[in-house]
Amino acid sequence: MYYVVEAEARLSLTDALIDDLMSSLQDVSPSLGATPSDSTAITVTLQADNLPQALATGYDVVGSACAPAPLIGLSALPEGVRDAREGLTSLSGHRAGRSRVVR
Repeated sequence: MYYVVEAEARLSLTDALIDDLMSSLQDVSPSLGATPSDSTAITVTLQADNLPQALATGYDVVGSACAPAPLIGLSALPEGVRDAREGLTSLSGHRAGRSRVVR
């Protein structure tokens, strides 16, 4: 099953940081955005058997990419649930290769 993991880190987006994060997270279809509190929102999609595994893997993957900046939030939902909340129709499984940056 695929999970959408959303994290927030105490990072201010710069062009160099965007390049670094997009490169280091390329295998998990990253999406980046600036938050009103001048942090960075990071969304990735990864495969996990259950919610605890999705959270642990997301923490490891995103936390490593953001180090040494701390993660200040982390959440995960099955991809189909997240897509339904967003009003999207899930295709069969993971939407591979979709990466984006929102400023």
